[in-house]
Amino acid sequence: MYDYLIKEQVAELVGAGLLTKKQEKKAFNVLRRECWTDKIAIIWTIGDVQTIAPEITDEEARNVLVEAALGLDANIGINWDVLGEYLP
Repeated sequence: MYDYLIKEQVAELVGAGLLTKKQEKKAFNVLRRECWTDKIAIIWTIGDVQTIAPEITDEEARNVLVEAALGLDANIGINWDVLGEYLP
């Protein structure tokens, strides 16, 4: 997992009041060392979907991501062509 994504996640937890600002650095380090040392995650965003279909709404783009994840073929993964298959 990229550090900037972990920082975004920790910032959301601080913003939701689940962590204090003082706990932010420790939470980041725990996530980075304990949660993400033995796995990877490829992140697709609604912005990515809107790159190939700028006319769709955020909600429609979110639905594309959900449908692509639910229909995931592990032999293919998610790529631009797969996202395109789920466009409204």
